Amino acid sequence: MSITKIEYEQRRYIFDFCAWINEKMLELEKEPNFDEIYFEQKNPIVKKLIEEAVPISYFGLYLFKTRKDIFVTCKSGNQRYDGIMEIGGFHRDEEIKVEVCVTEDKESAMRRQALSRNGTVDFTGPIRRNKREIITEPEMVDVEEESQRITDLAFARFESKVNHGYDSQTAILVYITAYRPLGHRHRVELLERAKQYLLRNQPSIYGVYFCYSADLGVDGLRNSLSELRM
Repeated sequence: MSITKIEYEQRRYIFDFCAWINEKMLELEKEPNFDEIYFEQKNPIVKKLIEEAVPISYFGLYLFKTRKDIFVTCKSGNQRYDGIMEIGGFHRDEEIKVEVCVTEDKESAMRRQALSRNGTVDFTGPIRRNKREIITEPEMVDVEEESQRITDLAFARFESKVNHGYDSQTAILVYITAYRPLGHRHRVELLERAKQYLLRNQPSIYGVYFCYSADLGVDGLRNSLSELRM
């Protein structure tokens, strides 16, 4: 499977965009070395498809409303955003720049690589690298502690992005790639922490949105004092 820069950056209606992603994923599944391509993500465009285009598609569906037209343009360069969302509606038109960050860390990246190379991987427990070999050991974890770790990590990624400085037309989209769905209480906690951060620091961003790969959900906050204080 190959995706050119021109194809990746094509402007698409939101539902056409989602259909295009599905088409690319089906092409990817037919590759004889699917595990290597998908889990190791050595191809930069494939990596962008998985880590940026996919969550942007969820975000676009989240924003979709009746009598609104949404167009998506993904970006493959090094600009300070990963996509543009054009929203046309009955009242006014709006353009949002979307900056995506993922919650993946060195440990979860190694688990992806181990899954590709070994066919199986332990999702929890010690993990280490011995040259190209990745060795994992199973270990039970406290689900509450693990959920709190993911919550803290997602908030830290949001905070780090905001500290880099963005304008009021840029939405921060945090893509939470944990294998286990985050519980409702922790999702509410994450939103509340983000809300208090926005009220306290008043950064110049459009808003913050949390996208969950495990259940395809999106939670979000528009960075507007009138909305945040409701």
